[in-house]
Amino acid sequence: MLDPMGSIRRFARWLATAGTVVMFVAGPIPAAGAADQSDCLPGEFFGGGSCVPCPGGTYQPAAAQSECLDADPGHEAPGPGAIDQTECLPGTYQPASGEPDCLDADPGYFVSDAAAVTQVACSAGSYQPDASAAGCVDTSPGHFVPVDAAVSQSACPPGTYQPGVNRVGCRHTDPGYFVAASAATTQVACAPGSYQPEERATGCVPAEPGFFAAEFAAVAPSPCPSGSYQPDPGSAVCLPADPGRIVAGEAAVAQQQCEPGTYQDAYGADRCRPAQPGHFVEGRAAVGETSCPGGEYQPGTAATGCLPAEPGHFAVGPGAVTQSACGRGSYQPAAGRTGCVPASVEYFVATSGATEQVPCPVGTHQPDPGQSDCVPIPSPEGPEPGPPVSPWLWAILGGVVITALALGMQATDRKSGREWNRGPWR
Repeated sequence: MLDPMGSIRRFARWLATAGTVVMFVAGPIPAAGAADQSDCLPGEFFGGGSCVPCPGGTYQPAAAQSECLDADPGHEAPGPGAIDQTECLPGTYQPASGEPDCLDADPGYFVSDAAAVTQVACSAGSYQPDASAAGCVDTSPGHFVPVDAAVSQSACPPGTYQPGVNRVGCRHTDPGYFVAASAATTQVACAPGSYQPEERATGCVPAEPGFFAAEFAAVAPSPCPSGSYQPDPGSAVCLPADPGRIVAGEAAVAQQQCEPGTYQDAYGADRCRPAQPGHFVEGRAAVGETSCPGGEYQPGTAATGCLPAEPGHFAVGPGAVTQSACGRGSYQPAAGRTGCVPASVEYFVATSGATEQVPCPVGTHQPDPGQSDCVPIPSPEGPEPGPPVSPWLWAILGGVVITALALGMQATDRKSGREWNRGPWR
């Protein structure tokens, strides 16, 4: 990695060294056996009978000196022949005196000011991968640094996240949320059909059969209410019971058929409806009840069939709840009929609920149908007397009779060969 501050520091050292060397070269070189130290230039000291350049770690700004000065802590004197000490640049430090060079800040540390005598550890929440750093790098979102002097940041592990910078740790996911990958900056809500009751989750739990999760970020599933069911996992809704079927309790994974005698015509029901009087339900999973047909009836509820009207009774229908007795003057010999038979002529039915008609007894008769009794036959009698016969009518009647007799006798004689006037009457 390119280090601009290190380049600047190296350039400064080169300048200081080059200036010292130039002065050293350009200044007077004491001849062997120089008389005194007054001949020594800045950056030199008089020792051993000659002017000697100050060694690294020391410097001398004045001329004609007998010794060099140690560089102070936080400074350097590259030498040889340094005329001054140099402050350590940001990113470097020097805790000791008399040192020719400053020390680069280690990775995980930094030096922000010049003339520093120590390096400073990057605090938790920051890091520094490079040497000679003048500052630390804040952690980026999705990362953290839990300790001082870190050389790198760490990605938040699955189940955690971090939206901020300069963080020492990661946030645990809340119940109802999850983080599946590393270095997440946000937590993700569980989708409908799933839930998560725990913190620090890496995924969501699908709703179990019989349960559902309708919302985002659910922390628990809800049981399917009565009248609904769910056979599959991971569902956001429950299924309503179909017509002809019910779900009686919560958390059901299947619906049940209505039993014979009951039915259900609606969706989402938690109970079956019993067949009402006058009706029946023969099979399972019925969506409606059936009316009893004519000739049958049903007084009870939840029936699987109807009862035929008994002999002597009838049921009109459809949907009859009772049978009715045949009234007087009628009868019914068969079962399962919708009406009664009127008594025939010369028969009668005296009671209700009869199964047969009765012939009229001797001496009685019944000229009309549908009667409950017979009536006596009237005794034979002559015609009622009329007005008195006139004597003239009797005379005429007598003449007619005599004439008829005479004619009859004449006809007889002719057959026997005699004339009618032959005989004693002549």
